[in-house]
Amino acid sequence: MWRYSLRWSYPHIPCTGEPVLVSEDVCEGAPVPYSILSRFIAGGDYAVCLDFWQNVRLNAGHRSVRRRRACETCDVGS
Repeated sequence: MWRYSLRWSYPHIPCTGEPVLVSEDVCEGAPVPYSILSRFIAGGDYAVCLDFWQNVRLNAGHRSVRRRRACETCDVGS
C-alpha cells in the first residue's frame, strides 16, 4: 500500500495552514491520484509526497528493525 499526500515543503518555515492538505492511499505502483494533482501548484509551498507502507509484522525492539523502519518513508519532492 502506498500513500500519496500534498505536504508543506519548507521545514525551516512554520506552516501557516494545514501541514497536509490532502492524502490518499493507493495500491502499489498506482500513479498520483487526481485528488492530489488537482490541488498541486508547481513552485508552490506544498510538495507531492509518497509514503511506502508495509504490512509486515516486525520485532520493534531490535535495533536494525528500528533503523529500517526509519528509512521506509520516502518524501518525493521535498
